[in-house]
Amino acid sequence: MPGLSTATTVTELAGRGVGLDVAKQHVEAMHGSITVDSKPGMYTSFTVSLPTTVATITALVVVVEQVHYAIPTSTVERVIRVRRDKIRYVDGRSLARVGEDWVPLGTLAQVLGGTPPTAERGIAMILTHGDRRIAVQVDSSLGMFDLVVGSLDARLGRLRHIMGQARLPSGSVALLLNANDVVEDVLGMTVAAHTPPAPKMARRRILVVDDSATTRALEANILGTAGYDVSVAVDGEAALRQLNDGQFDLVVSDIDMPNLDGFGLTQAVRAIERLARLPIILVTARSSDKDRARGLRVGASAYLVKSSFDQTVLLETIDRLL
Repeated sequence: MPGLSTATTVTELAGRGVGLDVAKQHVEAMHGSITVDSKPGMYTSFTVSLPTTVATITALVVVVEQVHYAIPTSTVERVIRVRRDKIRYVDGRSLARVGEDWVPLGTLAQVLGGTPPTAERGIAMILTHGDRRIAVQVDSSLGMFDLVVGSLDARLGRLRHIMGQARLPSGSVALLLNANDVVEDVLGMTVAAHTPPAPKMARRRILVVDDSATTRALEANILGTAGYDVSVAVDGEAALRQLNDGQFDLVVSDIDMPNLDGFGLTQAVRAIERLARLPIILVTARSSDKDRARGLRVGASAYLVKSSFDQTVLLETIDRLL
């Protein structure tokens, strides 16, 4: 409260009852709150709660399979370059030498559902959470940034490993990682004895079409880590140009977009002889039977509603259509 102080004397620094009140005013101006818990003679605890839409963090930004990820620097001990002679495989686990210790090793791509760990990925983040310590490999690191964190679209539900998104100075979207999820998954990983990788099959190409940068990044992340080669387009017109210029195996598209919406894109694709049988999945917030019927009528292969969005259903639908 303003003007209230517990100090017994007034000094240049204390006793005027303005310090905590100023903090309270600033927090409330950002639609947050402060609660106080106190036990006389033992402790006083102040809890400051702020909405994620105004939270600012310092984060390390890394790249995995062309997708940007951010992880709070409070959980990053250091970044090291991985060398083949510093990796061991013990009891079905991959370990990396960090200083004098051997710590569990995984790749961020594998954590997110993609490729298994390899020694060729270059660099690794050493993450700590509580008393747990792991190494997780990434393709590259862009350095540290002060980021304003935004929440994810509530219609996407709870996505493991991802707890928010932030816009980078370049304009790209970075997905904010939950360090606890990453650490738990690496600690639970097991790998077979290290053998040369089998020859890779050509990856299926999928075009993701959505005017929301966050949704594009999330869907590209889900599909990329599932092993697909992903390209993105910001609206139906841009998607149609890419489809005319390249070869794709499937399209995942929103409906409500500028220039050419998902209905119009589907209809235009079906009118092109070469693309007439191309599978198209509409992923949209429109849940009415009328919109669903229209989507199927213009030629959509499947119609998924974002309010009940589940990445497993999306991947199973893609697998069925391919």
